[in-house]
Amino acid sequence: MEKRKSIDERFWEKVEKSGGCWLWTAYKNKKGYGYFRVGGVVVKAHRHSWALAYGPIPTIHKDHPNGTCVLHKCDTPSCVRPDHLFLGGNIDNTQDRDCKGRQAQGERITSSKASLEEIQQIRTLYATGAFKQIDLGTMFGITHGQISKIVNKLHWKQEKSDE
Repeated sequence: MEKRKSIDERFWEKVEKSGGCWLWTAYKNKKGYGYFRVGGVVVKAHRHSWALAYGPIPTIHKDHPNGTCVLHKCDTPSCVRPDHLFLGGNIDNTQDRDCKGRQAQGERITSSKASLEEIQQIRTLYATGAFKQIDLGTMFGITHGQISKIVNKLHWKQEKSDE
């Protein structure tokens, strides 16, 4: 009878350890984060890797009383290499994202209703004085409130090509 593999053996056989990052090769979500089943519970692969290397993840973090995040130094969501991971709270996660320029902007925002080209058209048309914001909203299928934020550069303010 064949011996059943341990959780650790099952985990590491799903990891490619070539190069700097150790990449998860099994199931990944749309954002690239790996998932692994441990005792009937699905966990994020990088969190499991951190726990294997360093012990249980603290449930309380100074910046996030509801739990502790396991963050990537390498910014590779599928990386499970323990020395590429570090603990932090939601504040740390947000600051790390912002410092590294990973904040979704413009067309990368999944809820964005307009492309960069359309934003430029809206601003150009509005600048002519021939169109009211409400008219532009109707033309582009965007609410008046969003048009106001676009023309006043409260949204899409990072786009410099039309200034």
